[in-house]
Amino acid sequence: MNKRFEQVDKRFEQVDRRFEQVDRRFAQIDKRFEEIITFMWMLVVVFIGVTGVTISFALWDRRTMIRPFEDKVKELEKEKIDKVIASLRKLAETDKKVAEVLGQFGLL
Repeated sequence: MNKRFEQVDKRFEQVDRRFEQVDRRFAQIDKRFEEIITFMWMLVVVFIGVTGVTISFALWDRRTMIRPFEDKVKELEKEKIDKVIASLRKLAETDKKVAEVLGQFGLL
């Protein structure tokens, strides 16, 4: 009977060792999943960074490209306004109504 108990004890020890091996394997798999998840987070952060830099560069480039055109348009508008005011002043020399209106707005 003791021999039989010893065999049963050996079997239980073998089963316990098997469970320990399975537990170690699961621990290795868990560690690998954590590494993969960490790597995926790194990829997400890099993607967001690259996207942010690209959008920022596009906005900066658009603004620097448009600014000279805006300055040129403002300059042309000022020239046209100056020409219109000069022509109205010339007209005001002969037309009293135009002279009154320009005088009211302080353009004469």
